[in-house]
Amino acid sequence: NKIIKLLDGYIENNEIFFVTPYVKHDKFVNFFRILKMKEIKHYMYSLLESLSILEENCVIHKDVKPDNFLFSLETLNGVLIDFGISHCDLP
Repeated sequence: NKIIKLLDGYIENNEIFFVTPYVKHDKFVNFFRILKMKEIKHYMYSLLESLSILEENCVIHKDVKPDNFLFSLETLNGVLIDFGISHCDLP
């Protein structure tokens, strides 16, 4: 899985925004019906690893769906995006 470098961040109207480099990816609707087992394994591993990293940092995403997980068939890496309704659940 790939950790994305944070370029910038800012708060506007009580919302937090993160600026990251562009993530080259394939649209889910264009590949989900043709995935091979190896690619499915990489997709699921990347997604579950992303969720694991969030859990370790007490972040709950709350909007995990194909459109919020950018996956590249070329690199077999995925990136979870859109933390708009997520929250931090610190003990």
